[in-house]
Amino acid sequence: MITVDIPTTTEVSDYYLYNIQLTVQSNTGNSLIKVSKRFSDFIEFKRQLEASLNTTIPYNLPSKYTLFKPQDKILDERRTALSEFLMSILQDEQLRTNRIVLTFLNIPASVFAEIDSEKIKARNNNLLQQTVGGSKDIVIDSAQKWLDVVRDTKSLLQDVRSKLFSNLNLIDCKKKLNAAKARLDALSSYLVTSKESIGAGELKRRRDLLTNLNNDYNDLNSLTVGLKLNTSSNGHNSDRTATDTRSGRKELFSSGGTNEGRRVLGKPKETAFTRQFDNKQLMHQQQQVLMKRQDQDLESLRSVIQRQRAIGTAINEELAIQNDMLGGLNDQIDQSQVKMNYAKQKINRLS
Repeated sequence: MITVDIPTTTEVSDYYLYNIQLTVQSNTGNSLIKVSKRFSDFIEFKRQLEASLNTTIPYNLPSKYTLFKPQDKILDERRTALSEFLMSILQDEQLRTNRIVLTFLNIPASVFAEIDSEKIKARNNNLLQQTVGGSKDIVIDSAQKWLDVVRDTKSLLQDVRSKLFSNLNLIDCKKKLNAAKARLDALSSYLVTSKESIGAGELKRRRDLLTNLNNDYNDLNSLTVGLKLNTSSNGHNSDRTATDTRSGRKELFSSGGTNEGRRVLGKPKETAFTRQFDNKQLMHQQQQVLMKRQDQDLESLRSVIQRQRAIGTAINEELAIQNDMLGGLNDQIDQSQVKMNYAKQKINRLS
């Protein structure tokens, strides 16, 4: 969480500096960011931000021109209005990570990454409890809420993917998959029933996004079911199948004497197992056993390939996150370079 306050102003020759204080609250503690700006700096900041976005932002600055008001009252009103202006921008998830905003307020890009991560985790835990308990329905009442639920769903699926290849907690994975499915249904229902104007291009983008999420859910659900079946079969069915195969093989190739487990040379003797089949049926039976064994091997190979695919997807997403963090670091380096150049110019002017 981040809050904005402009408690004081500083008079400098013929203008005033507004002393901005940003308080960042996180699990690791609170941090304070201070920066001072002129009113003309706010005007230029808004102009640059709108130019970079190629649109007008819905947040307004106080009027520059005031009549018949004492200077103290003007400053108080401007401090309040400027605080609200900055707070509105920092609450807008589409604007607050803009490079111009971060540079203007001297905010590291990692601040919002940490805040967003904490919000997503808290929202996921809350919504997961609601979905598993069945006490509340997921309600999407706006286009922005739709995007929030998409982020929640992505986080849930990513969590399931990580758990499947770490501790194999299938019960927890299944609960989270059920939670993700509830969100996918709500997302799909909103696109069908919503009367809110989104635009054809944005609607197509959201449908494609929902399709990709559904595909991820289906892959993870299939993988979870496959792992569950393999876990149960490995403990019971595989032992029974191996025992049956060994006993059938003993009956087929033993003579009933002391040479049990070895094929007898010479004329084979009839057993209780082979007596019910002719030669073709015996060959067919053996082929069925081999084919069944090959099917089991292929199924095991398919599970391994699916697991490797999921691991590759998880690695790709982790690389994307690391790439975003590197981008934020690059922005901070650029900001530091700008400040260094500005400091050098001041030093040159003094010298």
